[in-house]
Amino acid sequence: MTAAAKAKPDEAFFDRKLYPARQVLFHEGDTADCAWYIEAGRVLVFKTGPGGQTPLGVLAAGEIFGELGLIDDAPRMASVVTLEPTVLLPIARHYIENRVQNSDPFISGLLRILVLNVRSMTDRHVASLEDAKGITDAEAIRVIASLDTA
Repeated sequence: MTAAAKAKPDEAFFDRKLYPARQVLFHEGDTADCAWYIEAGRVLVFKTGPGGQTPLGVLAAGEIFGELGLIDDAPRMASVVTLEPTVLLPIARHYIENRVQNSDPFISGLLRILVLNVRSMTDRHVASLEDAKGITDAEAIRVIASLDTA
């Protein structure tokens, strides 16, 4: 997940899709088939552990998520759900793979190391949280709770 990727992809290669509020886009552990660019709306990223769900963050227009698994071919490290009607542009696996494979070998190696570091830091952060009480975004917690009852 990249929280600050602000460059808009070339729209000629992508198909926009509007997702309704509370639509689960993928689950932790799923195979990564694409990344997503948020054109409008917001999504919640969360992990599930022994103590329940832990919100990791809310992403909004101009941000990209779901890219880690396309770089290191690992399963999704978190689940993502829309918080409101959201317009997304999928970025296909082959689009990312071609760019990584055609980049300087040092840069592609560095990118893989950065992905491993992000995964490791996220796992340590989630493990250090006792529960979601410290999260101030009450809306995020309500959305997660509604997923359990839906």
